[in-house]
Order: sequence, then structure tokens, then C-alpha cells
Amino acid sequence: MPMPESKAQVSGWTNRHNAFLIVILLFAVVPRLALTLYNNQANDKHMPVVRLILLNDVSPGPDECWQCYQPKLFHWSAAQLIRAFELSDLDSQTRAAQSLNFVAALGSLTFIWLMILRLTPQPVPRLAVFALIALNPRFNGITAQATNDSFVILFGAATIYFLWLFLEQASWSRLFATTVSLILMSLAKTQGIVFIAMIVTVLGVRIAVGGASGFERRRQGLALGLLVVSCAATVPFLGPYYANYRDTGVAIASNVTRGPAAFLFEKTIYRRPGLRSIADGYFTFRFLELVRRPYIFLDLCVLDVGTPKMRFDPRCTEHRTSFWTQLYARFHYLQYERWPASWKTDDPNILNTGRALMIVGLVPLAILILGVLIETRSLVAGLIRDGPSWLARNNHWVLLALFGGSLFVVIQFEYLIRDFSCVKIIYVFPALLAGAAIYLSGLEWLTARLSHRRFGMGAIWLLHSILIGLYILDVQWLVQQLRPPLV
Repeated sequence: MPMPESKAQVSGWTNRHNAFLIVILLFAVVPRLALTLYNNQANDKHMPVVRLILLNDVSPGPDECWQCYQPKLFHWSAAQLIRAFELSDLDSQTRAAQSLNFVAALGSLTFIWLMILRLTPQPVPRLAVFALIALNPRFNGITAQATNDSFVILFGAATIYFLWLFLEQASWSRLFATTVSLILMSLAKTQGIVFIAMIVTVLGVRIAVGGASGFERRRQGLALGLLVVSCAATVPFLGPYYANYRDTGVAIASNVTRGPAAFLFEKTIYRRPGLRSIADGYFTFRFLELVRRPYIFLDLCVLDVGTPKMRFDPRCTEHRTSFWTQLYARFHYLQYERWPASWKTDDPNILNTGRALMIVGLVPLAILILGVLIETRSLVAGLIRDGPSWLARNNHWVLLALFGGSLFVVIQFEYLIRDFSCVKIIYVFPALLAGAAIYLSGLEWLTARLSHRRFGMGAIWLLHSILIGLYILDVQWLVQQLRPPLV
């Protein structure tokens, strides 16, 4: 993507755009802060890990509590903050841990904005993409909970941003920043291990096909070797991975077990469906039912339990068993999951907001798919035209690989476990920067072809504005729901 020649030409950025950016930041920060102060529940129980650290001053073993198997950078950080302020009651400790995630969210937003600045010179697409991410209800919600997800999202964003800088112009400082971000990501959650594997792979491919001189190839190999050695010398020992392997023979522990393999077409019931068959789970998008009932039933949803005639309860939501429907709904609508318990609502106004989000959300979904197709076409055309050496001259395929790899992890996780709760869009959020770049490709392609059609352009920005307004409303509903009554 060509860059302009001077700062004045960067984007035609004006004070009006500054005003829009300030408004976006206000709606991104203030509701997050309110949720941080009002919320006292999380979708997973991470505070027991923090309290065990406070009690014993050592990392608990993987079997001591439900989330004790996790890497503990977040938990140790929360414990130190709680100690510093001498907080004794659980509510205060929870809010202290959430305040860490509030700060992590601000860091994530910073990297997202810096990346968008590098990806496009156009002010309106910049603001539109940033608003869609910064105001996204699920992103707002997870950063207000006392879990380790905000840390891994922050360090995932930092890793992608510094990697992009390194790919643009290699330097030891940029390699160092990428490596440190990767290490911290792996100490926050096991998704960092996946990122290490993906980044080592893409850098190895670029070196192998680059056609650089002997000296330059040795320099690139040295950089990759330093990244691998740094991660290998720190992550297993600062994280739980070596201890897990020493004690159990498995480096990456888990609190769930693998289920039986799903058939291609035949539906079978296991755990809390979830995946019933490959075709039913991965090749469906149950949009109409989602609009009719924009929420998940959290019950077992299985009739005749323990008998050969086990079947899915028709009173439950069928879209709970559709992988792509779940991901789509979880991204756009905060109350879709009905969890944690205090977030559940049957308010018809909130449910109608969810229905509207499901409908308008089809627009960014179509643009994201368009972006994937554009980047994939560019990848295939480049390989056909120039051969593998094209991979060393173009950086966008790396973002496509990171986004696709993160998405594949969720696909594989649900295939292995087959429980509906494993389909979490937050598992893709560490690759948000890559997703933003792909979305931006689709949006710029679309706006370039509609630039002379006022109605078409107006419709695109109007639908974006409506979706952003619904995002704000959705988060505001939750703020009001959790806010303690005034005395």
C-alpha cells in the first residue's frame, strides 16, 4: 500500500476528524471504566488463582483450582497490586484485578490505532475500523472482567504491531520488541505458544524464499535464531510449561478433556452441544433463528441423558451448535452468552438491541469476507506471477496467516472438545490487528468502487454508524444493569 510523501498528504486529517476520534475514545474508555467499577463477575474463575498466590506466595499447581493450569502473569500482577493497596475483601480484590485489564485495554487500543495509521492514509476508513474495534461490545466486556484474556489481547496486539514494523524495516530494536511481546503473551496464556509457532514459521518461510545475499540471509537467520532462543530460554521456565512436562509429561495443561471425534454428517451428542457433526457445526449459519432468539441456552440441552436415544432438546437454541453463528453473535452482542450470571437479561429492549445487531452486523461480516478474498487473491496471484519469492516482498500475507491461524485454533479446539463454550470469539482477539488489516482491505476496495456513487457511499457509512450506535447502546444497557442502586 503506497504511503504519501508528506505529513500534509498523509490523510487530509482535519480538526473534524480529531473531534470524531475524541468521541470514539470517550465511548471506548468511559463505559469500560464504569464496567470495571461495577462488575464483580467473570466468565471464568481466575480470582481463586490470585487468592492462592496471595495466600501462599507461590504459583498453585494445575490441579489446585479450575483455572490454576493457566500461565500466571496476570494472576501474579493482580496479586502484587492487591498487596500494594492491602485489599482484603473479594469485591475490592476483583475490581483491582479488573483495573489491570482496563489499563491493558488502553494499551491494546493504542496499538490498534497505531497499526491503522500505518495501514491506510484515508481518515474515514481509519475512524470506521477503529470505532468498530474500540466500541465492540465483546471487547468492552472481556476487558472489564478479572481474567487473563485482556493481557493476551494486549501482548498479541503488541506482537503483531512490532512484527509489522520489523517486516517493514528490520532492526534489532524491533526484533527485541517483538520477542519481548511474544514472551509476555506466552506467560499470560497458552495462545502465546501458538503465536510463537506461527511467527517462527512465517519468518522462516520469508528467509527460505527471499533470495537475499548470503550475508543478508545469515543476518535474517541470526534474527530468527535469537527470537527462538530467547523464547525457548524463558517461556518454559517462567511459565508453567516445563513444570507441567516434568510432573505430568504434558507441557500444556488443560481443565477439559478431549471428546470423541465427530462424524462428517451423522449427529452425535456429547457434553453440552456444541459440535454434533462436522457438517452441522462448520457448514451452517443459522441466522433466522439467531434473530428470533438472540441468546444461548446454558442448560445441558440433551434429552434422555445416558441412554442410546440421547437427543438435542428442541427448546434450546439450535444456533448454539453452529460454529460460525456462535462466533458471529458473540462478536456483536454482549448479552448473547448470558454469562456471567449477573449479565443475563430478559429485558425486551436489550433483546431487540441484540436482534438489530445481528441484522446490521451482516454488513461488516460481508466486508471482512471480502477482505479475506482480496488478500487471498493477492497471495495466489503473487505466487503465480513471481513464485515463492513474492512472500519475501509482501507483508500482508503474514497478517492473513496470523488471523487465519488464530481462527483455526478455535475451530480445532471446538472439534476436540465439542462443548459449545469452547467457541469463544475472544480466542481470536489476540489477532485483532490482523483482522483489522483484512477488514480495511475489504472496506477500501469497496469504497474505491463506490466513490463516485453518493448513495452507495452514504449507505456504507450510515450502516457503520448505525452499528456503532448499537454497540454503544448494548454496552450502556450492561452498565445500567450492573450499576448499584443509588442510596
